[in-house]
Amino acid sequence: MKIKRITGTSVTIPYASPVGPYVGRGGGSGTLGGAGLIVKIETDADVVGWGEGTGRFETDPNAILSGKDVANIEGAIAALETGGIGKGPMSGIEMALWDAMGKGADLPVCKLLGGVVREEVDFCACMGLKAPSESAATAREYMERWGFRFLKTKAGDDSQQDLQIAEAIQAAVGDEAILRPDANSGYSPEEAEVTMRKMKDLGIRYFEDPCSPEYPEALIRCRTEIGMGILVNMGVGTADSVVNLLANEVADMLMPDPPAAGGVRPVMKGATVAGAYDVPRL
Repeated sequence: MKIKRITGTSVTIPYASPVGPYVGRGGGSGTLGGAGLIVKIETDADVVGWGEGTGRFETDPNAILSGKDVANIEGAIAALETGGIGKGPMSGIEMALWDAMGKGADLPVCKLLGGVVREEVDFCACMGLKAPSESAATAREYMERWGFRFLKTKAGDDSQQDLQIAEAIQAAVGDEAILRPDANSGYSPEEAEVTMRKMKDLGIRYFEDPCSPEYPEALIRCRTEIGMGILVNMGVGTADSVVNLLANEVADMLMPDPPAAGGVRPVMKGATVAGAYDVPRL
């Protein structure tokens, strides 16, 4: 089965309340919708594969992959990298290739990737930055309206505000849900340690990217002395990008984004490396 045509369509999906407006670290008025790149791959077997990435094609992928074998995904990734396709749009192409290959083989993609690992997966609801009372109300709505049991707020601009938000949400959800703030490496190493101790006192068990992994000693102390579960997303991409993180023992879990890695296969390669250190990837 050969690739005949690749097209990409940029889309924006408006956020409904209470998801939007979504205010991330740095403040501002917030974003009103989620943006993505929908990739369609047509094949000579009349099988169509669909994928979702980010960004846009700076280089025409048809000039790189037209006529190539759909099943040669490793070769496609290498060719796209050489041809100047960024990892965001590349991840959409890679996903569409898996989709086309699964449809051609009449198999779900999970079986092509090695089989079913679990029957159910928990999703985490992110609410960005809101006032403490609004954050608490949003947390309850996420739980009662959609059934979320894992919640995420942004953080990193003002540690005192972050603590007030966490306290309000913890009071609202109790043991019914798990809160996981994300500072996008916004704290200094010193502020991270102080804030993690206070977060731990509030019952927070997991915190994402409190400070940059360039300060491994601080993250190690957060993990071992404070007992905070540290999740790392910033800088997690391809397999080679996680080696230092794992060797420095800065993370309890790694959180790769397929658009940052370039697709499902690069994420799986990173998971193999992390498995050698007994560190899960979410």
